[in-house]
Amino acid sequence: MGRVSFGIVTGAALLASYLLPRAARADEVGGTLTYQRERAIECPDEEDFRTRVASRLGRDPFSRPGDFRVKVKIAPAGKGYKAQVSVTSAASKSNSTRELDDAHCDGLVETAASTVALAMDPVAASSPHAQPALPPPPPPPVSSKSVPTAVEPSLPPPAPVHLGGSNEPSSLYYVPSAARPPHPIKFGFTADLTGTFGLAPAFLLGARVGAFFRGGSGSLALELGIEGMPSSTRPNGRDLLEGSAISGRVVPCAHFDPFFFCGTLGVHVVKVDAPKNYPPSLDQDVVVALGVRPGLRFPIGKVVAFRASLDIGVPVRKVSYRIMNEEVWSTASVLVGLGAGFEAVIP
Repeated sequence: MGRVSFGIVTGAALLASYLLPRAARADEVGGTLTYQRERAIECPDEEDFRTRVASRLGRDPFSRPGDFRVKVKIAPAGKGYKAQVSVTSAASKSNSTRELDDAHCDGLVETAASTVALAMDPVAASSPHAQPALPPPPPPPVSSKSVPTAVEPSLPPPAPVHLGGSNEPSSLYYVPSAARPPHPIKFGFTADLTGTFGLAPAFLLGARVGAFFRGGSGSLALELGIEGMPSSTRPNGRDLLEGSAISGRVVPCAHFDPFFFCGTLGVHVVKVDAPKNYPPSLDQDVVVALGVRPGLRFPIGKVVAFRASLDIGVPVRKVSYRIMNEEVWSTASVLVGLGAGFEAVIP
């Protein structure tokens, strides 16, 4: 009986002398990690890579200082990816570098993690108990026929909205907040006093009105204006001329309160008269101009705002006016306009 007990004790001591150094060696493995992704942000990040190495060694070797210096660089290569893995040990003064490649980045990172784990601790990495970390299983699909049995207190149902008769149960629907537009469309009107240079033989003074809709930082307006020359003029020093214009514009704008910046497409029906000549009417014709309109807008209430703007346009269709086959005036090369007034938004 004494010999049997002595044999058991001796065997246990030998087994402990083999296992204890192995466990201590695994606990002592440590070092630093430099993980780079060059133009490959779709690849797993450094935290994912450390998790994969830790799953093979049973612990994170980079959570404590040690002798190992690990560098991993991942970059696209052709139709796949390549990885350069370098493991340096200060204790053994060894340096191991490997080039890996794979068509899929996830598979490449998996191989790189195994390479690093084997280089740092081949015994622990080869253990059958060290398995790669598996992602959690996806949640089961929710059947369209399933009905929730309870509502969490922190997520109360939205308030019902009546879409039909107030006494009909079928007129109650739940409208989720995500379905509401983040920037509601607003409608409004504008009214401005205007002055224009270059469209007629002299300065034009008048007014314009418009209607617009605005959503977020953009708007689109349609405008109609009427202007006339306050007094007659003699552009050639001899013939007395009078003029007027009816203008329509399409005005898309971008708003950066209190500033706005617009493009303009204007169609102007210009009429010029020579009342002292016979016949008194020279002609009327159409001028088409493209331009820009910077401006300022200052709210003076919830629905009303004051605004001022500068119009600069370039005619793409100019007209000339003649008396006795002599040109007395033609549209200017640049049209300049000023405007100031108010806009009102429909609540």
